[in-house]
Amino acid sequence: MSETPAESASTRAACIPDATSMVAETLALNIAYLSLAQQMLRGDRKVAMSRLGFSAEVADVLANLSVEQVTRLASSNQILCRFRFCDHEMLAALAEKVDTALLAPIRQAGRPPEIETAPRTE
Repeated sequence: MSETPAESASTRAACIPDATSMVAETLALNIAYLSLAQQMLRGDRKVAMSRLGFSAEVADVLANLSVEQVTRLASSNQILCRFRFCDHEMLAALAEKVDTALLAPIRQAGRPPEIETAPRTE
């Protein structure tokens, strides 16, 4: 038995989070990400910088943020972490858990893969 158009629209609407929920989830994600980044940076700084893709300057700032500053930064309506894999083959290897030999060059270099980004216009 198929749904009526009204039932189908109602079902779709139930799956879409409201704005308040999205803001709360963004805040939670940002706090978790910033807290993890701080913990990693306070542990093995060099490895953390490589895994997070941070410059020394960004690492310094993040590692020294107070709880209040982390909360203020996390309260942005922007998600602070970003997906860094632009290479389809690399992503497929990670997703399919293909032989880790494909990832060896990146691990040996001690840095994240190069990211292609559009130039910023400010």
